[in-house]
Amino acid sequence: MQNKSRQLWREMWRRLSSPGGLTEICEDYALLRLVAEYCQPRRFYHTTDHIEHCIAEFDEARHLAANPTEVEFALWFHDAVYDPMKKDNEEQSVLFALEIGRECGVSEDFLQRVGALIMETKHSSIPDNDDGQLIVDIDLAILGQPDEAFDKYEENIRKEYSFVPEDVFKVRQAEILQSFLDRPSIYYIEFFRQKYEAQARRNLQRSIQKLKSPG
Repeated sequence: MQNKSRQLWREMWRRLSSPGGLTEICEDYALLRLVAEYCQPRRFYHTTDHIEHCIAEFDEARHLAANPTEVEFALWFHDAVYDPMKKDNEEQSVLFALEIGRECGVSEDFLQRVGALIMETKHSSIPDNDDGQLIVDIDLAILGQPDEAFDKYEENIRKEYSFVPEDVFKVRQAEILQSFLDRPSIYYIEFFRQKYEAQARRNLQRSIQKLKSPG
């Protein structure tokens, strides 16, 4: 993990700490637990690289968050549990975040709000607050990356779903990408629309065309 990411992690935990709290022990313990999850061999996209990218995106947009520490904590944990064969990854990631947070004495109100933010990354409904929109936009920042980075993302997603037959994967993936393309805008917040919307639409159109082509 990059030094900048570790620094941001430490700063986040120190904002959460109380006088006499177990700050250093907790930040090391929690990071160890978290990295162990993100480094599991079945992961190719949903790794520490994805989380570090999300944290870097957030650091540039921190000023847009109503509750920045909650958003940052949620980003670190939002893919903590990931099994492409299951449909409750976000729910399990919430439970993991609650477990770690409670062990480290983080307030229950804070953790419940973090849990709600993690659930927004299911991308199943429109977030009803600004922080929810922010975490969703950051999670989708990969869609607006340059061609090479986007193509690598697609390659890694395919590896994670290697158990799905090629013809089935192509149909389902095209449907998912089309659902983003059909939105009035892919990103909710103007900051990310300006930064990524045009490139994201080009990437999605190119990918859908490739998925639907014969062979």
